[in-house]
Amino acid sequence: MTRVLLTGATGVLGSELLTSLRARPGVELVAISRRGDPGRGVLRWRLGAEPPPEGLGRRFDAVVHAAASTRWNQEPEEAWEANVRSTEAVLDVAADAHLVHISTAFAIGLRGDTSSDRPADYRNSYEWSKAAAERLVARHGRCTVIRPPLIIGRRADGRVARFSGLYTFARAALSGLAPALVGEPKGTVEMVAVDDVATAVNAALEAGPPAGAAPIVLGAGPRALSTEDLVDVSYRALNGWRARNGASRLAPPPIISTERWERFFLPFARTTLTGRQLRVIELLSEFVPYMSMADPPKPTMIVPPVHEILGRAFTFWAESNPRAALAEPRPWAA
Repeated sequence: MTRVLLTGATGVLGSELLTSLRARPGVELVAISRRGDPGRGVLRWRLGAEPPPEGLGRRFDAVVHAAASTRWNQEPEEAWEANVRSTEAVLDVAADAHLVHISTAFAIGLRGDTSSDRPADYRNSYEWSKAAAERLVARHGRCTVIRPPLIIGRRADGRVARFSGLYTFARAALSGLAPALVGEPKGTVEMVAVDDVATAVNAALEAGPPAGAAPIVLGAGPRALSTEDLVDVSYRALNGWRARNGASRLAPPPIISTERWERFFLPFARTTLTGRQLRVIELLSEFVPYMSMADPPKPTMIVPPVHEILGRAFTFWAESNPRAALAEPRPWAA
């Protein structure tokens, strides 16, 4: 019997891993998350902030570290506590276990590697803290690092445990709070289905700890979506769902290039828009770097394209949030 510890077991990826790891024969799974979930057999443990819970035990053959705070707009101290302190706590428990560490494809920041500890070398505090966590786990020796890009719902049905990331933009756009998407129309938007990442994790567990292997970077490579594709596919799915539910068709938001936005629109917005509108702009600005990439991280594990899955993912979001999905956006007014 292989004893496996899973962290972050109630998150977007962790929930998928909870299901897939429990389905593996010969695995005794111990699952934890920040809040816990007794109904699903998930223990509560605030990694890095409190000692391990009773019943956790000390010996594991493998540890899958999926716990993270993935918000791009965190304060640096908050990101460090969530993503580095938690990794320190996991290493204390991992001992000589095979550690499968879930990072992000964007941990290489602006320099193309994880060596820098300067926040200015990364797009946001999330990338910076995940790079620091990678430097930390590199000392463990028996470690596999998996770097997924943006994560959406399952391939089969679009289902996902929580709506974050791109789903935030969908809600803002349909409420009228995001009248445009800032990015490069031909920019590459790398994303994978949540079960793609689960497949990579299970393969890593099957293979065992590598000897000095490079991180596994997931992505569709040359078949990845463009920003134009993202808008087209998601709005076709949303409008299809709206038509089936008697709502009007929505016009996709225009894509404004980063240069035009920063040179013309943003100075105007800062002097004319309301406080609420400016807060929305600040929130959605975190998406801009990922909608503007001409040269995204190169995947080492190619996954099938996500065009169809993206449509299923937004349809699942609409079915789960019918009130928001049926809203009629109001034009912005200064």
